[in-house]
Amino acid sequence: MNDKTIAYILENVPAMIAFHDTEQNIVWGNRDYRDACGIDADQLAGKKCWIAWGLSKPCQNCPVKVALNTGKSAEAVITREGQGHWPENQGAWHVRATPATDDQGNIIGAIALAFEITKRKSREKIRLEEAQDRFRAIAENALDAIVLIDEEGKVVYWNPAAEKMFGYHAAEVMGKDVHAVLMPEEYQERFKKGFEEFRKTGKGPAVGKVIELTAKLKPGTKIPIEISVAPIRIGENVWVCAIIRDISARKRLIEDLQQTRDLLQAVLDNIPLMIKMYDPDGRILLLNKTFENLIGWSKEEAEKVDLMQEIYPDPAYRQKAWKFMRSTAREWREFSIKTKNGDIVESVWTNIRLPDGNQIGIGMDIRDLLAKDNALKESQKRFDLLVSRLNDVIWSAKMNGSIIEANHAFETVYGISEEDLKRNPGLWLEVVHPEDRRIAEDSARQLRNTGLAEAEYRIVRPDGEVRWIRDRKSLIYNEKGQPKQMGGIINDITELKKKEEEKERLQKQLIQAQKMEAVGRLAGGVAHDFNNMLSIILGFTQLAMMRLERSDPIYAELEEIYRAGERSASLTRQLLAFARQQTIIPEVLDLNACVAEMLKMLQRLIGEDIEIAWKPGTNVWPVKMDPSQVDQILANLAVNARDAIKSVGKLTLETENVVIDEKYCARYSYSKPGEFVMLAVSDSGCGMDQGTLERIFEPFFTTKGQNGTGLGLATVYGIVKQNHGFINVYSEPGQGTTFKIYLPRFAGTIRGKTAEQHQDLPRGKGETVLVVEDEPQILNFCKKTLEYLGYRVIEATNPMEAITLAEKHSGKIDLLLTDVIMPEMNGRELATQIHSINPNIKPIFMSGYTSNVIAHHGVLDEGIVFVQKPLELNNLAKKMRKALTQK
Repeated sequence: MNDKTIAYILENVPAMIAFHDTEQNIVWGNRDYRDACGIDADQLAGKKCWIAWGLSKPCQNCPVKVALNTGKSAEAVITREGQGHWPENQGAWHVRATPATDDQGNIIGAIALAFEITKRKSREKIRLEEAQDRFRAIAENALDAIVLIDEEGKVVYWNPAAEKMFGYHAAEVMGKDVHAVLMPEEYQERFKKGFEEFRKTGKGPAVGKVIELTAKLKPGTKIPIEISVAPIRIGENVWVCAIIRDISARKRLIEDLQQTRDLLQAVLDNIPLMIKMYDPDGRILLLNKTFENLIGWSKEEAEKVDLMQEIYPDPAYRQKAWKFMRSTAREWREFSIKTKNGDIVESVWTNIRLPDGNQIGIGMDIRDLLAKDNALKESQKRFDLLVSRLNDVIWSAKMNGSIIEANHAFETVYGISEEDLKRNPGLWLEVVHPEDRRIAEDSARQLRNTGLAEAEYRIVRPDGEVRWIRDRKSLIYNEKGQPKQMGGIINDITELKKKEEEKERLQKQLIQAQKMEAVGRLAGGVAHDFNNMLSIILGFTQLAMMRLERSDPIYAELEEIYRAGERSASLTRQLLAFARQQTIIPEVLDLNACVAEMLKMLQRLIGEDIEIAWKPGTNVWPVKMDPSQVDQILANLAVNARDAIKSVGKLTLETENVVIDEKYCARYSYSKPGEFVMLAVSDSGCGMDQGTLERIFEPFFTTKGQNGTGLGLATVYGIVKQNHGFINVYSEPGQGTTFKIYLPRFAGTIRGKTAEQHQDLPRGKGETVLVVEDEPQILNFCKKTLEYLGYRVIEATNPMEAITLAEKHSGKIDLLLTDVIMPEMNGRELATQIHSINPNIKPIFMSGYTSNVIAHHGVLDEGIVFVQKPLELNNLAKKMRKALTQK
């Protein structure tokens, strides 16, 4: 096959083919390649391929680059994703690249074969617009030199392209002999004679033709040109219009093509296309290496067999292939080819008819493409399936609002079918909750104004159910930046809104609990200081009363002072109970028995007009707490019920075993899971509104005006919390109130209450007591009281002084009476150090509130003897004797 045939084949292959040198510069591209990128051959040569295609940088995964770097064939599908500037009219391309080598095996370039694998958008329209643009550019800015010559051979017009080509401005050549300006000296006479002949006869070698000449430039250099001339009649005269093109680049290209004959052969052999040439009778004239390697027959072997019969064994199928091979249609058609070893190759073929009647068949192995196409289809199916299964609504619409598409989730969320929505696009707004319609309308306006919008609002389904949705949408723009569609995603956030509401409710509960805790700490601190003062008041009042006869008028006055002090002490006890800083001595109790013992006292407390209904639970579990605290709870709740009922009514007491689960705890954050004994106290009183319910456990909050202290329910709250329980309150105005108290179950045996035996005031027998108290007045009271009771007293105002006195004292010290909270060290630490000095000493601790030094969560440590402030003579005397007799 000669060079022209090869060139003709490559030029007319209905596929884009280009040869690149080792620097990725385009050496040559065939007609389809040039048409696709819109660049002429002389402008295409030497360009980087990405520049020819209008890109700002090389393509990612460029097969040409891979083939040049690795020496192996490569292919890739190249789309706009991840690329630089990508022209709007470009689609996706499947590119194969094969390295080309010389006789020594050196890589001298790469052959690229490209196929568009997606439809170009409005390709004919785009090409027409491009052609119109090119025509306009040519008409307004001709690249060819246009020279107008009068009948005497003088230049009368010289366009800008001529100025650029030859280096002369129009003013320099106007009126000059064109031959002297353009022709080299050795050709001037010959061309003058030709021009004379043309002027006389109207004929000449360049008239109506395109001929090649040599022209000179202003600097004196010569260039090859292509010129065509045409006569133009101007009045009686005949002028000449010469169109001149600089063909230097073309000449160089031709020279380069002459030098790349071996390269063209390499292209033919290495191109990833099957190429065969056959005569009208079907005889094989050419098989390229790609075809030979694929089918397994060489050209020489193929000439000895009926190749068509071998590769198309089925007669009917072979006849179909023959018919296509003899056609002149420039199209691709699929055929299955059988190879020499029996494999079936899926391929596509097209034909080129040569001027001499021979046919070129060009084929491509599409097995990989089919696999990728199938994979793409499977991927699309999976994507469609995924979208169809989404719980979120996905929709798109035209700019006029008519719906293009909505997935099945629309019907699930809205309760409206996609067909109904398409028939009435305004339905989406009609179902918006009337109170939220303004939000939805504002969101639609924002979308049109800014291109993006997001809003949350409610919808009302046809079945009446109200749902919250989050509506996010955006505009989709065309290549001119104009909005052409809109679309978005709608999420059903009903459950999320419910959780947010629940979170807000729990947050309020947490804030309330934190507020109660803070008030409790304040109340505990106040009670502590107050107890110290009450110890002084009550203590010295008792001492004074003991020194007087009951008949003495001052005794009665002191008695009033003492009663007032006791009432104040009761107030501080309630504060400590609320603050959970009251020292308690818990026992294992039968709650039913405790309530039953209190019934008579409760009846006296609330009066005969209020009926008490007692409903004890069966086999109620034991609880562990201080019995006096049960009495405090019942008394406070009963008094509150009496005040709420005002006249005739009913108070109901109930007990029951309950198990609290995680679901209950999730709703009531202050609760905890486990087994509890529930004590319910219900009244038929006036009830409470929500505002009152939120504050009932706050200290000093009362609805009774001057008749209430506001500490009753605060005390109940503190006692329950101190015993690791919790409270629920149910109340509505006019419907009464129920307090449900949950106390943890104790796994153990029940011991009944032991009645305290009446006994006389215990007195000392001359034992020595070391008293440590940093409050001087309390220290003075303790000294006088203990001496009155028959004890010898050593005083210390701080721990260090006490240690010094213990070390210096020569006799026996029987008891240590110390405050718990003091500067330098606490009472327990002091007791430890004193014990190291005097191992037989017995400690007694006193304090106005519970300290973790001697108690854990208000529960006294085992074996500790404790005296609660404010100090009282009888209690102090009993504790002293208990410490002395305790082993």
